[in-house]
Amino acid sequence: MANDDQIVLPKVTCTSTKCDEGLHCFRPKKGKVKVEDYQGGKCQACDADIVDWNRIYSRDLDDVDTLFAALRKEYVRHVFWTIQLDLKVSWKKFQTGRVKMEEAVYKRLQRSVSCSGRESIWDGRQTPMTPKNIIYCAQHATATCCRKCIRYWHNIPYDRDLTDSELQYLTGLVMHYIDIRLFDNPPVGTQLVLPLS
Repeated sequence: MANDDQIVLPKVTCTSTKCDEGLHCFRPKKGKVKVEDYQGGKCQACDADIVDWNRIYSRDLDDVDTLFAALRKEYVRHVFWTIQLDLKVSWKKFQTGRVKMEEAVYKRLQRSVSCSGRESIWDGRQTPMTPKNIIYCAQHATATCCRKCIRYWHNIPYDRDLTDSELQYLTGLVMHYIDIRLFDNPPVGTQLVLPLS
């Protein structure tokens, strides 16, 4: 396992593509539409129409595997699904258990993306693109990193604050990523101080 400072993020932006490798960008190009009208659609580079947006927009945590499979088709999301994480650092930081981790995720989302995209001059820049923090990685992987991504991946209006149920849904997505990447595969020699439940 690499040290945290040795993990390198590939050069990727929110609009990067590798269509020949099946990694697309579904985010509307700037200037094409107003941000509040962002909707998922075809790949902006090759016109691949490969996401069932009606199913994705149902926001059903019981169908999260379908959403996650679709997210992995977008290049920037794929990077954060596949990047090597320093699990020992993440595990040590959150060894108090899953409940505390979920509280930290909820608070992070509340601080970073709960207000209207129109209210934040930083929208699109509030979540660092770094492999050093599992919550940031989870936000990029699950498109909960900014209000623009939340708008086009989760069909939540851009121009109003998130409701508590929407925050809970987004928290559930981030936690599912963390369950997959961290809690389901704890580093060798680690254990939780408190139970997971």
